[in-house]
Amino acid sequence: MKFKQPACPKCGEPPRGAYVTLPCFIPLAPVARGDSEFVPHINKATINNRRALFGLAVLLECGGGHQWSSRVLNDDDLEVE
Repeated sequence: MKFKQPACPKCGEPPRGAYVTLPCFIPLAPVARGDSEFVPHINKATINNRRALFGLAVLLECGGGHQWSSRVLNDDDLEVE
């Protein structure tokens, strides 16, 4: 993935991870009939919507624990296990 702000503005380190909220639809199934508790059905197809990731706002964090805001510019290297 490529980011608009790829390095930490405080120390210049690359991000070690990202906090993301993925805009996707997650199918739900009730635990029991008439129950108010639901089980999400998440699979690769659910979160592998590349168009939804382009331009997504993310919070990046470097090895030093600094956090900064950025946006996804490219997700060609996205790997979903």
